[in-house]
Amino acid sequence: MAYTINGEIEGYFKDKNIEFAVASLLRGQNTKFSEDAIVQVFNLSKKDAKLCMKLTEDIRTLNKIEEV
Repeated sequence: MAYTINGEIEGYFKDKNIEFAVASLLRGQNTKFSEDAIVQVFNLSKKDAKLCMKLTEDIRTLNKIEEV
């Protein structure tokens, strides 16, 4: 599935761990993962886990807007 992202989001994807985590979260069926689960599964810091959750939500929102 392809997603449209903006330049700000693309800048965060220079970190391949964040890119992989966000891509994995986007593939989930709108499942809400806890911050602690993201930290453990993707071996990220709490700060990066929060960022991944925010980026995932931003991408979903951005793509919902473009569908309208």
